Amino acid sequence: MVERAGCKRGTPAPSRSSGNGARRRCTWKASPVSVLATIQPDRLKEALRENDDGLAARFLYAWPGAQPYRALADLQIARDDEALEMLRRLARLARTPSDPLALPFDQHGVKALDGFLAGLHAERCKTEGLEAAWLGKGRAAVARLAGALELLAWSGSSAPGLPGHIGRDQVEAAANLWTGYFRPHARALFDRVAPTDFSRRVRRVARWLKDSRATVVSREDVRCHALARTVNADDAQQVLYRLDSLGFVRPDLADDGGGRGRPARRWQINPALANA
Repeated sequence: MVERAGCKRGTPAPSRSSGNGARRRCTWKASPVSVLATIQPDRLKEALRENDDGLAARFLYAWPGAQPYRALADLQIARDDEALEMLRRLARLARTPSDPLALPFDQHGVKALDGFLAGLHAERCKTEGLEAAWLGKGRAAVARLAGALELLAWSGSSAPGLPGHIGRDQVEAAANLWTGYFRPHARALFDRVAPTDFSRRVRRVARWLKDSRATVVSREDVRCHALARTVNADDAQQVLYRLDSLGFVRPDLADDGGGRGRPARRWQINPALANA
């Protein structure tokens, strides 16, 4: 996450024992900084609820899964010296806010970024709440990720001079990383921090059905993919019942797994939805 903050040197902070109970604060001069932090999952909900949606929308969220066990004999020796040299090479690029290092987009990078932004604009029109606010920061996030990828590639190479332009490859890699990794994590998080009401779930699943272009779905498809495992099976079933009453889906009669009085396991999607 990139925020604008910075402490003006020489500015004294308020005393901790001030009579009005004011908290210590910094009058920071605007400068770009990056914040990388970890937090326990059960504390994240509390932390975000204490702040407004604008702050929550500025972070990129990741919750990596457990890695498979690797025997000690199979572990490679960490290449700390190589990583340190890459960091030092990047540090030597640092300049002042009044004389920053510029990484311009070339014409191919601009075209690729414009294509991503057009799709992002359409996506924002179909979302609500915290996710919509987070998508609104996608423009800057992808541009920054593209710049970071270019800097990382340059730091690990032996190319002389300064980093080059940000081109199509960097933009597409950044967009894929943001869309395919960070966005699903953010969506799952926001669904837990700000639980979605029933009507919004129905609208979300309806949009997912339209975008999926599928002809038949199961309750688990809806629960796992459309609602990112934020509801249980019964709640997903209630959403499907509502969509059935609206004409979006109907029980699949060819599904022999269902019996009288049992919930259908698969649902046919109204083909007219694809053209809606």
